[in-house]
Amino acid sequence: MNTNKNILVIDDEPFICDIFSLLLSNNGYDVQISNSNDKAREFLKKNNFDLILLDVYMKGTSFFDFVIEMKASSEYQHIPMIAVTALPKEIPQKIKPYLVDIIEKPFVPDTLMAAVQSVLPLN
Repeated sequence: MNTNKNILVIDDEPFICDIFSLLLSNNGYDVQISNSNDKAREFLKKNNFDLILLDVYMKGTSFFDFVIEMKASSEYQHIPMIAVTALPKEIPQKIKPYLVDIIEKPFVPDTLMAAVQSVLPLN
């Protein structure tokens, strides 16, 4: 039985997705990658996630709308979210309370892992 924590990564940059996938899976997490917030909805319907890592600037449904939608949904509001962005100061103040952390790009692997492990420690 798989007891790993399941993380959904939402980012439209393949290189960033590869980094997340490699770092997180090498540290014992299960990772699903979505290249859009719209596609992420499909993943959410089919899987249970323990954490969402999401890029702020992407095409399609905006970061703002996606975060509000997740927190308004009784089905998904319990999933912690960490924003990943090169421009953390541009995240609206009214969205910040919905995020457990904000990781600034570029980031070092230890920063990512510390943020993830603070939310999802592996036993």
